[in-house]
Amino acid sequence: MKLADPERLHCFVPNSRTIRPNGEGRLSGKSAVVKDLFAIKGVTASFGNARWRETHEPATENAAVVDTLLANGATIVGITKMDQMAYSIIGNIGEGEAPVNPRYPDRFTGGSSSGSASAVAGGIADIGIGTDTAGSIRVPAAACGLFGMRPTHSAIDVKGVIPWAQSLDTVGVLARNANTLADTADILLKKGVLPYSATPRFLLPADVGDVVDGRTFEVVKKAGDAISRKLNASIESVDLSYFLAPSITDLYARVQGREIWANHQRWVEKNSRYLVEEVRTRFKGAKAASEAPESEKLADIRARHEYTKKLEKIVGEDGILILPVIPELMPLLTSTPEMRQDFRSRTVRLATMGSFSGMPEAVIPFYEASSKLTIGVGLMSQRATDRRLLEIAARIAGNSEHVEIR
Repeated sequence: MKLADPERLHCFVPNSRTIRPNGEGRLSGKSAVVKDLFAIKGVTASFGNARWRETHEPATENAAVVDTLLANGATIVGITKMDQMAYSIIGNIGEGEAPVNPRYPDRFTGGSSSGSASAVAGGIADIGIGTDTAGSIRVPAAACGLFGMRPTHSAIDVKGVIPWAQSLDTVGVLARNANTLADTADILLKKGVLPYSATPRFLLPADVGDVVDGRTFEVVKKAGDAISRKLNASIESVDLSYFLAPSITDLYARVQGREIWANHQRWVEKNSRYLVEEVRTRFKGAKAASEAPESEKLADIRARHEYTKKLEKIVGEDGILILPVIPELMPLLTSTPEMRQDFRSRTVRLATMGSFSGMPEAVIPFYEASSKLTIGVGLMSQRATDRRLLEIAARIAGNSEHVEIR
């Protein structure tokens, strides 16, 4: 179901606006929405919280990504809501009412790029621009039946984007088809990110343990079969149990939290009463991680490095992992905080592979005709292979809004 009415989708911030292009190019005639942490000249971003807007000045220039979109012909039709300070992957805690998920209206959109996903899935815009630190593009793409791209870390200019955790932050793209996704990402990617010519090896997890429910994993395996047929490629089984261990959630939270606290400690200490309880709790964890002994911080840095090296070895130069993006359908709007926390923890275990390693990951929606479910499946490859990954996604899905499997 698609709801093309922005008011019904609750996807735009109160001071949203339309910005006309100042050039022509591959995005001429395309509409875009931008998450409310990108600088837009004359606008004060909310960072998901009205108090942030009240305590900051309007931007004096556009973010680099915004200028690139406008120069290539895109019209920005709105500024979209996000979760408070990007500290959620559910899509439930932003400014005003939470954005609606047009694919599954009884479920959350995924966050923190929730408004951008809602607008694109609802047909308001062709292109959604957001950020991805711990899955904030990949999760809403999978949740709303969209194509999404988290690029190689630092492959898209982050100038003019409010920092969160710089060693993990990326700009990301959402679209309703793979061709629009590829065109947009190709324009935004830096020139040094080049395609590679090797024939890819597709790698499918042998098991996902307690992270992903059985139904979702069956769809992922069917997606692997469909990719194999479409591209006449073989699928290898790989053991990812090390990367999906429960301890990964805690390691990720500590690494991310220290960077977040370094960036936003002063503002949070003065304005914590304006944060919802779950965000305040996460900031307490970030503070505690930052106050840990240096030996513990160094141990976490080494653990992240070991994690990345092991993943790089599995993927190699020509490997493409076929991955679940979210462990099951997004939580229902009526779900309890405990249900949402369980979903978040398992999702972080999946998302950390791309976040820690800096590898690009494209999300493709697969529609299972028998169950009428749409499940987002991730394709992850080695760093700097973004354009090759986008080319493969386009070959798999073309201009369709999903890939049908049975």
